[in-house]
Amino acid sequence: MNQRGAVLTNGIHTAQIEPLLIVRTNIEEIRTKVNEAFKSINTIRVSANYPKELTHMEIFHKKINRKRRNNHPRWRYVFHEEKQYENYKKLEEKINNELLLFKKLFEKVQLTNTSINLELKHTLIKR
Repeated sequence: MNQRGAVLTNGIHTAQIEPLLIVRTNIEEIRTKVNEAFKSINTIRVSANYPKELTHMEIFHKKINRKRRNNHPRWRYVFHEEKQYENYKKLEEKINNELLLFKKLFEKVQLTNTSINLELKHTLIKR
């Protein structure tokens, strides 16, 4: 079973036609950076000078910290079909756009020239 790409799902062996795809992400690293960036801003000053920006940053901060949907451990997605992987890449692109917006807002409200590198990346393993 193992050589043919079978996996154990809920106690049942199922043969896989497509290769098993495992995507590992750096989401925990990004979450840490976003949390540190959010803590570092002076909320009172920012809410007075940039209320819209702060609201958008708060929304994304909550979004990046909420429980994720279909993760196995916190840093890994497992796909059994190429189509699932293609859908994941679209989701990753959407998240990267949100991260870029958060980065721009953070750099705008900061008094210093602090910059953070936020990019969701993944490594793909095929079996």
